[in-house]
Amino acid sequence: MSRVASNWERLVRATLEREQLRTSRQGHIRESDDLLSAVPPSLEKRANIDAILQAANVIEDEDPNVARILCEQAYTLAQNLDPKSEGRGVLQFKTGLMSVIKQKLSKRDGVRIDRNQDIERLWQFYQSYKKRYKVDDIQKQEQRWRESGAFSGQFGEMEQISVGIGKVYATLRALVEVMELLSRDAPREGVVRQIHEELRKIKPTTDELTPYNIVPLDAPSLTNAIGWFPEVKAAVSAIRYSANFPELPSDMEDSQQHRLDLFDLLQYVFGFQKDNVRNQRENVILSIANAQSCFAIPAGVEPRIDDKEADVNRDGKATHSAWRNYDDFNEHFWSARCLDLGWPMRKDSPFFKKSKKWKGASKKGFVEHRTFLHLYRSFHRLWIFLAMMFQERYYVGRGLYESISDYARYVLFWLVIFVCKFSFAYFLQIKPLVSPTKTIVNLSDLKYSWHDLVSKHNHNALTVASLWAPIYLLDLHIWYTLLSALIGGVMGARARLGEESLEMKKIDAAKFSPFWNEIIKSLREEDYISNREMDLLSMPSNLGNLRLVQWPLFLLSSKIFLAIDLAVDCKDTQMDLWNRISKDEYMAYAVQECYYSVEKILLSLADGEGRLWVERLFREINESILERSLLVNLKLKKLPMVVSRFTALTGLLLDTWNILIRAKNENRLFSRIHWPNDPEVKEQVKRLHLLLTVKDSAENVPKNLEARRRLQFFTNSLFMDMPPAKPVSEMIPFSVFTPYYSETVLYSSAELRVENEDGISTLFYLQTVYPDEWRNFLERIGRDDLTVDQDLQDSSSDSLELRFWASYRGQTLARTVRGMMYYRKALMLQSYLEKRSSGEIEDGYSGADFMSSHGYELSREAHAQADLKFTYVISCQIYGQQKQKKAPEAADIALLLQRNEALRVAFIHVEENVTSDGRVSEEYYSKLVKADVHGKDQEIYSIKLPGNPKLGEGKPENQNHAIIFTRGDAIQTIDMNQDNYLEEAMKVRNLLEEFNGKHGLRRPTILGVREHVFTGRFTAYICFLMLIRLFLTDQLTIFILLMHFNSVSCLAWFMSNQETSFVTLGQRVLAYPLKVRMHYGHPDVFDRIFHLSRGGISKASRVINISEDIYAGTVGKGRDVGLNQIAQFEGKVAGGNGEQVLSRDIYRLGQLFDFFRMLSFYFTSVGFYVCTMMTVLTIYFFLYGRVYLALSGLDRAISKSALGNTALDAALNAQFLVQIGVFTAVPMIMGFILELGLLKVLTRITFFSDIHKESFCLCLLLLSC
Repeated sequence: MSRVASNWERLVRATLEREQLRTSRQGHIRESDDLLSAVPPSLEKRANIDAILQAANVIEDEDPNVARILCEQAYTLAQNLDPKSEGRGVLQFKTGLMSVIKQKLSKRDGVRIDRNQDIERLWQFYQSYKKRYKVDDIQKQEQRWRESGAFSGQFGEMEQISVGIGKVYATLRALVEVMELLSRDAPREGVVRQIHEELRKIKPTTDELTPYNIVPLDAPSLTNAIGWFPEVKAAVSAIRYSANFPELPSDMEDSQQHRLDLFDLLQYVFGFQKDNVRNQRENVILSIANAQSCFAIPAGVEPRIDDKEADVNRDGKATHSAWRNYDDFNEHFWSARCLDLGWPMRKDSPFFKKSKKWKGASKKGFVEHRTFLHLYRSFHRLWIFLAMMFQERYYVGRGLYESISDYARYVLFWLVIFVCKFSFAYFLQIKPLVSPTKTIVNLSDLKYSWHDLVSKHNHNALTVASLWAPIYLLDLHIWYTLLSALIGGVMGARARLGEESLEMKKIDAAKFSPFWNEIIKSLREEDYISNREMDLLSMPSNLGNLRLVQWPLFLLSSKIFLAIDLAVDCKDTQMDLWNRISKDEYMAYAVQECYYSVEKILLSLADGEGRLWVERLFREINESILERSLLVNLKLKKLPMVVSRFTALTGLLLDTWNILIRAKNENRLFSRIHWPNDPEVKEQVKRLHLLLTVKDSAENVPKNLEARRRLQFFTNSLFMDMPPAKPVSEMIPFSVFTPYYSETVLYSSAELRVENEDGISTLFYLQTVYPDEWRNFLERIGRDDLTVDQDLQDSSSDSLELRFWASYRGQTLARTVRGMMYYRKALMLQSYLEKRSSGEIEDGYSGADFMSSHGYELSREAHAQADLKFTYVISCQIYGQQKQKKAPEAADIALLLQRNEALRVAFIHVEENVTSDGRVSEEYYSKLVKADVHGKDQEIYSIKLPGNPKLGEGKPENQNHAIIFTRGDAIQTIDMNQDNYLEEAMKVRNLLEEFNGKHGLRRPTILGVREHVFTGRFTAYICFLMLIRLFLTDQLTIFILLMHFNSVSCLAWFMSNQETSFVTLGQRVLAYPLKVRMHYGHPDVFDRIFHLSRGGISKASRVINISEDIYAGTVGKGRDVGLNQIAQFEGKVAGGNGEQVLSRDIYRLGQLFDFFRMLSFYFTSVGFYVCTMMTVLTIYFFLYGRVYLALSGLDRAISKSALGNTALDAALNAQFLVQIGVFTAVPMIMGFILELGLLKVLTRITFFSDIHKESFCLCLLLLSC
């Protein structure tokens, strides 16, 4: 028997180890075994089986017998909830759990178990467990804090306690629950009576673990400061139940922590779902707390949707006139006719009656037909006589009326375009062709090289047509592009884009330095810079007694050596020397800081007579400077020797600081030197040593081009004309929303190391493409450059860091999450520094360090303030299915939840139920989860949906079902392939203030945010490494691949910058003066309340809204930029615009805009593609016309017949018309000039041309070998 038990135990342990190994490879780090934690959803939501098993796993090593009791009770709960094991995964779970119980029983070696003693055994362990972790003392301390109400200086201490006590409370809660189950039917005496008394005491403590989203309403938390904010308390009080309201039943649940409020009344009267009410209660409280109006999202008891409507559309293949789409339902809901449906809905309502004309239910508002006549129907006023256009300002749709000044601006804009268009067309196209046309018409007896098909006996009509056809090429859109580039450039210049300034006071530098240093720290954490570069880029606190602003060292590096050379070679006066030094402002700062630092360091080192000597030396030097006799009294040729000696001193101090202090204390060395204990002096020594030794130019720091680009853009943008930021406590609250389906979350170790057909792995490719970032990564984790992949794989922490490093360089969800969570980090830092500067946070720092950022990540008040203003929700549509299948994506998403406490994941859960007649029915729930204290998914809300939410396109509905979990007054939609940066996140308060700015008659409802398209790198070094493999085998392949890399690089460069110009300069003109700026791309920020009350931000009708990007700082955006990928992207956007022509939105805007605003809307939406199509057709006409003239011989015959006719020769050589399309690149060039300056633009264009020359030379070199 013992052998069987031993084999059984070995089998179970092998299974558990295999499961743990698989889970660790997926990156899902959890303390509990997979077998114990895989509780089926049908059981999990009705009992705390998962928590009981987690507690059993925690105390297994301490007391296996107690762990056995917990597992048995978990099995009993599962058996009582589902005796027949009908739920999905229940049978497998119970079988696995029984195996674990048998394994624990086998360890008893046949010893009989008296289960009557289980209660006492649990009670004894419970008491010893509480005593071991001093739970009673912690509870008393928390109670004193609760009664005093003084939390401003206690949150740090409470946080340290709560980090460890959270898991203890979770274990105690599970023990209490099991003891309660065991003692339910026992008489209340002895141990049972003590257990029930303990239940009453422990319940308020374990309420700390009650699930909540942002505000702990059902269970107030001491460790979450947000519940103690005065504005939150006031909001909770505002919705509290009043005595004037109808009396609720006495048996209605009223917990001690949650007092009855208006939402309890709504839930009781209308029967709303509990979690739906909880969600909206928090939503309203947060909105009131932020002093903003709120619209509650309506909900129903059991609303039913006409399921047949989804069948009528035949998966989007049916004609739009045969079925009602998203717009039909949405418009009916927001119309007065919706009230006629009643509640519950009347089945005899006309809304449900089928139309005699159409197959499905009747379409009341708008019927979509697929026809080109929409170009006339939606924009028919384009063809109305222009004389009436000025009157249409007074006949526009509601909400489309603009002020006289705005109207005059965009009218003038189009009048200028009309004048340019018609003038150019007449004087340079039509008029020059009149005389040649007459000549050609009058020419007769022309000899054709081959038979004449059309022009015979009709005055050469086809020849005339081939000359006149290209006139349309220079249409209104070309002139619109040129004028918009000019106006956008002027507006950008007025907004001071790209300007720089050096003027800064010391107090301003002290305020700016913590923000700058956190940005540099984030660049280091992202491995864009090395430790040495971080030291050079970091900015001193500027809180010391130096009498000037201390700039980052990279601006001052090498300046001292240049100044020394000027001083040694100077043969003029002191003023002439200083003027030459002052021509470089940073050189002047470097010289002054070096002088003052040397004085401070020597004074701090010397004591007694030595200090007097130092003071006299610097007093005499200062007198010489004032008397302008420095060159006379000092031998500046000795200056290099002095600098070298002082450099040696600072180096000695840095290398042997602790040794010298110990020797001095023991009177063995430097006993007469006063050794400073001030850490500021030590930091000053380090800075001075770098200042005297670093010779790198500022242009080469940082070396990474991406880091340099980001820092340059950030510093330049600080001088822009943008709204001032309000304090974090007064800013507009906002949410970020990301839809996710099944894309890559995090690269696995196997994915990084698997090789393709060429023998190149993903990791090798990334190491080759990002060599500097790879070295920085190894330096960050404490490894040297000789580290191999196997060394990293042997360490679990390094292996996980490697996975994140690689994932942050791909289009992964992990990269997007990291970028969006920078918003929270920025708000925490800003809130912390604001509170400290005002003295509201007492954390032990001195007043001189009030601008230090140390400790902000541990401040619970900063955490709470950020959570009050920012929410991030990822809508992972099939996350529930991925968890059930144990897919690696689910494990990686759970890992992201563990690493980001403020991250929330929404998903659609499908629950199967077996009816009494044996049929399987499906119920759909919209769930929101976060990570609990054990790193497991904790369900916050579970709202039942009326049916399958996927009626139209999947991505928009993925957003629609989860948007109710967002908070705040603004919402930013971010796609899965986008990134964000800490430095740009710090400007989000300025961005949101645009909602309160004056931009016309109405406040804006959409704010545009620019994108930076990151496309990867293709350098000559990379090409060489990837092509050297083929050097000896296939030189032709080398040449072709190199040309391919060059073409991809060209396309990437051009597309990235062209799109950047569109989302900056182009969108700027659309917003002002044209007043037609629509939603573009996912970085846009919406007025959340405005859009929620008008149907949401995403339309979901199949096919007609397939281009979901159209409907719904700077952020990064990843994109493939091969020729095929670019064509597919352009085709997608063009196809989406084509489908939009069918929509009612285009029709109504075309009908209700005034004439000039309609022109702006037309030429910047569907008209752009129509003009592009006509331009392409015109080029075809031109080319085929030239072919006809050449092949028919008419070109030569006409030239001979009209010899000397200059106008005719010019008309026959009009190829310049095809080249005029280059003007469409003018906005991109204008954007470069604004942000970089004219000189840098010319340098960049020259450098870009040189790349192709060098690559071509490399090809010739390889081929010649």
